[in-house]
Amino acid sequence: ASSYAKNLKIFMLLYAALFGTGIGLGYTPPMIAGWTWFPKSRGVVNGLVLLGFGAGGFIVNFLGSHLVNPGGKMIIDPNTGRFPDQLYNKFPIMLRKLAIIYALATILGGSQVVSKRIDSVTPSQKVIHTPTSNGISLRKAPRTLTFWALYAIIMLTASSGLTSASIYKLFANATPSIAVAGDQFLAIVGALGALFNGIGRLACAAAVDTYGYKLPFFILVVVQATNTALYPFIARTSPTAFLASTCISFFLLGGIFSTSPTAAALAFGPETAPLIYSLMFSAFAFASVGGVKLAKQLIPLLGWTSLYHVLALLTFTAAPLITVLKLNTT
Repeated sequence: ASSYAKNLKIFMLLYAALFGTGIGLGYTPPMIAGWTWFPKSRGVVNGLVLLGFGAGGFIVNFLGSHLVNPGGKMIIDPNTGRFPDQLYNKFPIMLRKLAIIYALATILGGSQVVSKRIDSVTPSQKVIHTPTSNGISLRKAPRTLTFWALYAIIMLTASSGLTSASIYKLFANATPSIAVAGDQFLAIVGALGALFNGIGRLACAAAVDTYGYKLPFFILVVVQATNTALYPFIARTSPTAFLASTCISFFLLGGIFSTSPTAAALAFGPETAPLIYSLMFSAFAFASVGGVKLAKQLIPLLGWTSLYHVLALLTFTAAPLITVLKLNTT
């Protein structure tokens, strides 16, 4: 539907609402179904499901670039910041072709998702009305300090990761030492970033299963903040350094996505965690929109380096909040 939009606001509304809903419906049910089969390895289940999510981005990044800009021959004009009109004319057609591919893949994959039957209690009875081992229901969770601390942790850390993921191409095109590598190189960076994002989801989720949530995530926060603060200096040295630092950023962003559902399950129990996490997931939306707005304001005023330093500071702010979380150890 968004490919037929003639207005940017309509496009954003359709693309953000419909595509975002599809993403949520696409990976949440397999994740919840997986918990029923492997209740003691929820982190690994999250990581494997989200690894597939990231691997899909690895493939689609190349496919999308091939459909809209074969061979990377069309490059951005450094004076106007725009690609040739021919590329923009191909964009709606690319979206329609990708939509068909997504639909076929979703039908095929969705037909294989089956939950393990435990008892005859209906999902609504079990999820909403049955208290968890912590005695915290869906209605009571937003009244707890742990809920809002975890919400803030997600929003602060995701602001850095999502913003970096959305502007790395703009940063590259604004940096002569990277822009010289061309658009095809940036497509490779995006594809490898998506792959590392998937690997990060699995690796960080497995670490949480083994060591608990707090220590692995604290390490993630420190590494992400450090990488973000140094990003404008390291990335400018060479295209290879830019690639490495960007992949680290994607890896850590994947860790934020995969460990957050596990943290919700440890805090509120596996019965209510899916619905409670659906409320928390809005933190990613606020982080994404807020991060982009922050970038638009800071880059013209203070430059790229200041932007990345502010994002690093936001990430560091999440560290002390980890200590107030009340989580089960099992």
